[in-house]
Amino acid sequence: MKRAWILGLLFATLLFAATACGSSEAASTTESAVDPSTAADSAPSPNAAEEAAPAPSEDPNASAAGYDTNFPLPADVQNFSGGGEEINFGTSLTLEEAISFYRQAFEQMGLTERASLTSITENSFSLVFDGSENGKTLVIQGIDLGNGTTNINIRFEDI
Repeated sequence: MKRAWILGLLFATLLFAATACGSSEAASTTESAVDPSTAADSAPSPNAAEEAAPAPSEDPNASAAGYDTNFPLPADVQNFSGGGEEINFGTSLTLEEAISFYRQAFEQMGLTERASLTSITENSFSLVFDGSENGKTLVIQGIDLGNGTTNINIRFEDI
């Protein structure tokens, strides 16, 4: 039941975000914050998608510079909104690259993925992590908008 609720919330949130990201008036901001040398120094992965994903910087908060968030961000961020305990943005990362990026970043932050709530499809994903300092569950969801952009929503919830 919780899984259906989470997936429903994912699609409602991402549908709203997709509409906002598709607006011709939406400002596009790109911030290069992940050091390319960090990605090259990452341990090799047997998964090609993980190898293609940019690695989070050593300090997970470093990539959030310039944005009102403590969540790690990839180098390419577009249409950022939110702050505090919930953010939403677009990125040119593929779904697979975003999944790899955030699994690695949240693992570095000491969080543990709750595999029973993991949902990955051809066009979307939903990952849930436990162990945050605030005691809440971290939820990250992404959807491929079909135009080379993946919309990402990250938030804390009481699950």
